[in-house]
Amino acid sequence: MSTRTELNRAYRTALLLTGSNIGAEFAVTQAIEQDPVVMGNAVAAALSWRGPADPVPPSRQPLLQSVFALPRLQRQCYVLRILEGLSAGECARLLGLSAAEVDAIAADAATTQATLASVATGPVPYAVALGMA
Repeated sequence: MSTRTELNRAYRTALLLTGSNIGAEFAVTQAIEQDPVVMGNAVAAALSWRGPADPVPPSRQPLLQSVFALPRLQRQCYVLRILEGLSAGECARLLGLSAAEVDAIAADAATTQATLASVATGPVPYAVALGMA
């Protein structure tokens, strides 16, 4: 993966984890300073961000709006477990939860996110909403 692609992915993930542009910039800056694994460092820095989330930004992408609208812990579990595909154990270690808690919270978040996204646009296939189809 190219450095630019890795930084874009790290920023996107940090933005979704923090709900804040400033938080995402903080996380990626911290990650770059620590290198060599930008993504892992960005996730760790994003999870340490305690600033406020930005207001849910208007977006043409209802999936993103619905992720930003999730409460912080649900959003973190959803982003790490479902969108980034980390194992329940990896998420648990990062979030200080048990693997079972991570899976339960991520499942609740997925249900909430799907409801929010479908209210905004009607049902949208997941791959289409992510721009993968």
